Amino acid sequence: MNNFKYAKKRDREILEALEKYHCLDTFQLALMFFPSQRMARKRMLELYKRKKVKRVRLEIDQPNVYYINDVDENKVKINWVRLYLEKKCAYGDTPISFDYNTLILTYENQLNRNKRYTRIEVGKKKIDFGGSVFYLDDKKVCEVREVLLCGR
Repeated sequence: MNNFKYAKKRDREILEALEKYHCLDTFQLALMFFPSQRMARKRMLELYKRKKVKRVRLEIDQPNVYYINDVDENKVKINWVRLYLEKKCAYGDTPISFDYNTLILTYENQLNRNKRYTRIEVGKKKIDFGGSVFYLDDKKVCEVREVLLCGR
C-alpha cells in the first residue's frame, strides 16, 4: 500500500472516529491513529484546510479539538475516560457501544458472548444500575490522560 492510499484510508478512519466520538482533541487522535502528536497536528491541519473537519481551541493551553457537527468540552473529557476504558478492558472483552445520554459503555466478551456495562458517573451522585461505575471529575480526567499518553 503506497503512502497516498494509506493516508486516504487513515483519513476515512479519522472521520469515522469523529462521527463515533463526536469530538476529539489532537492528543486523543494521536493515540488512536498516529505515531506522534506532531504528525497528528500536521494531518489534522490538512483535513481542516480541506474543510473535512472543524476545529476549536477550548483553552489556550490545551490542544485543538476537532469535530464534524458540534463540540462539547464535557464530551472531550468523557472521551478521555472512554478511550481509557476501551484500551484497558479485560481480556476477551470488546467495547461494542457507548451512549452519550446515559454514559454507559457496553462490552461483549468474545469467548462467552456475555455483556458487561460500565457507567461513567459525572459528579457526586451515585446511582446503582447493576454494573461497574467509573467516577469522573477533572482530577480523574488528568490521571487517565497521563496514563494513556505516558503508558502506551
